[in-house]
Amino acid sequence: ALEKLKCATELQQKTYGELPIQIGWCIGNNHKLNAVEYHRCSEVNIAATDAILILGRQQDISAENTYDTSLMEAF
Repeated sequence: ALEKLKCATELQQKTYGELPIQIGWCIGNNHKLNAVEYHRCSEVNIAATDAILILGRQQDISAENTYDTSLMEAF
């Protein structure tokens, strides 16, 4: 339903040069780091409330596909 909104079309056209996009939302509070996401492309986050993003570099993923979370930085 979110991807059918007019603002989704505008975001796709203006931010991603008309490439296909996915839109979703996150609800709730996290109090511990128990999962890490990996994206091969850019991501746009629009926060309705204060948020902390904990980010890391793709280059820090080891050959064994593990990630040392001490290399991540909080913003």
